[in-house]
Amino acid sequence: MEEQQAKRMTRRSRPKLVVIAAMLVAVAGGFAAWSGLSWYSSAHDETIRFANARDDVLRVAQQELVNFYSLDYKDPDKSVNRMLDQATGTLADTLKQNKDNWRKQIQDGKASLSVKVVDAAVSELDERAGSASVVAMVEFVTSPGDGNPVRVPMQSAMTRTADGWKLSQAARIPLGAQGQ
Repeated sequence: MEEQQAKRMTRRSRPKLVVIAAMLVAVAGGFAAWSGLSWYSSAHDETIRFANARDDVLRVAQQELVNFYSLDYKDPDKSVNRMLDQATGTLADTLKQNKDNWRKQIQDGKASLSVKVVDAAVSELDERAGSASVVAMVEFVTSPGDGNPVRVPMQSAMTRTADGWKLSQAARIPLGAQGQ
């Protein structure tokens, strides 16, 4: 008698287990579909792609500024070649035309310049044209010297080349009215 009761209970509980299992499968399937759609939409999101491109330009620009302006009078050839490696366009052309003059100025200056980018931001980015503008606060320390850092606001133009982003212009941002 107990065996028959156990069989009846098993028969009654099987439909409940099947329903619960079917519900769990449906919930898991829904979660998998939602996860897949979320992944796909984020992987193809233009905003994320643009943000990554902006971050890449910013990272490269900061390093290019450091490399471009760091000078060592004990090895002027290396300093000038490093400047040329960072530059493109008219900036590179100007450096190439005046390479000997730059080398002599660095050597005769008897001072080295170390550079650190304190803060920077991409102010413009046109991925299609391969151009960007970056503003930065750059800290210069001259040695031998008093060791006091001088902070200078800089604006640089970046151009995408076959070798990646390079400096096409770098200049100090004038602050306030001149002569006051």
